Amino acid sequence: MIETFVATIVGGDAVEATVTFEKDTVRKIQWKIVGRLALYSAIDQLKSQMLVHKSKLPVPQGKEPEQLLLRELLLKIRDEWGDAPSDPELCHCRKIPQINVERAIILGAHTIEKVRARSSANTSCGTCLPEVDALFKKYGIGDTPSS
Repeated sequence: MIETFVATIVGGDAVEATVTFEKDTVRKIQWKIVGRLALYSAIDQLKSQMLVHKSKLPVPQGKEPEQLLLRELLLKIRDEWGDAPSDPELCHCRKIPQINVERAIILGAHTIEKVRARSSANTSCGTCLPEVDALFKKYGIGDTPSS
């Protein structure tokens, strides 16, 4: 079976992996990469660890943009990324789409204060704070001080 998985920073880096599976084991990956040298480097470091059962694919834990992109991609391959949001608008009072908040997180907004500064989300009523915290966890940022 062959499947294609994609992770992108809107308007920036993108990585696509076309994966050939045999009984949930990765047998081959074809890459399409657009981005910084650090993204190419990160993928190159992982290549030797990729021909395993999909549940054993290594998931980057770092907080650099290329590591967060690869985390998303590899969790998608492992079927652990989760569903797309049912409502693409994360912050209703400010009309901020979730993709804007995700992009801010990937590009270094690893605290609620930085998310507020870079996306304007969570700067009004505060009801979207649980969604922002959930995105931090989804990207492996961990628990962040919420205010």
